[in-house]
Amino acid sequence: MAKLTKTYIDKITPPASGYDLHFDEQDRGFGVRVTKDGKRTYIVQGRVNGKEARISIGPHGVFTADQAREVAREHLRSMRQGIDPRTVAKERAAEAVTLRDIADAYKRDRPLKESSKSEIERHVTTTFGAWLKKPMTSITREAVTKRFNEIKNHGLRGDGPAPAQANQGFSVLRATVQLRDSGIPQAGRHGDHQGQPR
Repeated sequence: MAKLTKTYIDKITPPASGYDLHFDEQDRGFGVRVTKDGKRTYIVQGRVNGKEARISIGPHGVFTADQAREVAREHLRSMRQGIDPRTVAKERAAEAVTLRDIADAYKRDRPLKESSKSEIERHVTTTFGAWLKKPMTSITREAVTKRFNEIKNHGLRGDGPAPAQANQGFSVLRATVQLRDSGIPQAGRHGDHQGQPR
């Protein structure tokens, strides 16, 4: 075991198969994973609430040893406090996902007809245009209900009631976002015959 530095890491001989872990003598839990192909990735390993956790920090060369060491120290501090950095990272990533991201992923990953893709795009850019760049976590139940009622009672451009358009738009939103109990109005469910939420 030695202090992990650029010089030391560059000299590590890759294993014949799989990968080897090399840990730092100074900061316990900070290490580097070296694969048989010579790929070197900084990692941090510790325990969170009694369970082992190993987290990849990033590639050697993209991160310097000192940069990776600082990240590892932050993760280890969190682990000692019972916080799993992996959970925090997932929560932050989820908080950053926008309606635009979700709509693009839905159209990309589903075997949809071009007409269906066009319909989705039309609604996310018109009916929900103001929400396109908003994180999904910031779109509240109240905002959803308010937007539904605006379209149902006044239309997309304020030119008269449009309950069918409201139902169609929010059907697209439900399918795209895949939220069943999000407060997104549904025709014939928890409301009147036009989908009006109670």
